[in-house]
Amino acid sequence: MNNFKTDLSGAVVVLGSPNDPNGRLSLVALSRINLAIPLCNQRSASSLILTGGFGASFNLSQDPHSTHLRRYVESHPSWTGGSAILECSQSSNTVEDALGVRSVLETSGNHICVVTSDYHIERSELIFNALLPDLTIEMVSVPAPISDEERAQLEQHEQHAITALKKQGGIFIDQGGSQTLIPFHHRQSL
Repeated sequence: MNNFKTDLSGAVVVLGSPNDPNGRLSLVALSRINLAIPLCNQRSASSLILTGGFGASFNLSQDPHSTHLRRYVESHPSWTGGSAILECSQSSNTVEDALGVRSVLETSGNHICVVTSDYHIERSELIFNALLPDLTIEMVSVPAPISDEERAQLEQHEQHAITALKKQGGIFIDQGGSQTLIPFHHRQSL
């Protein structure tokens, strides 16, 4: 179990993960949001930022993944409603999640807590630290409820992606039709 820093009141960010074509959240998505809800309540977080739009590998429904998360949160019996719920619904990957979070952070302070799965934490931390260098970023992981075979595939995918990011020295983002390299920042997350 994670030890949370309950004295920090910035935004809690939930990274997107799969849902089915009818909008039912996957076990991975549920594990992330079910960790984020009490975390948000305990901290009196200023906002709960939900990420995820559409993508062939995670959401083929009519609504953005973040909207499915919002519906779940708003109907959850332990949700206190004390935090603003913000959606970053145009994202289809972790880089776009971080860029979307950056665009809504003006009202959420200078600290964020990013909730993702254990297999995804290392790459998420690299990306968020590179794209949001002026923030204090706390990374919180939840064990993904997946099979050993699926875990092995996802961990292999993550290691290939991390190796590629490190080889290129940062994150490429599109700025006005050209690719800009945002280098990695060497700092520690909480």
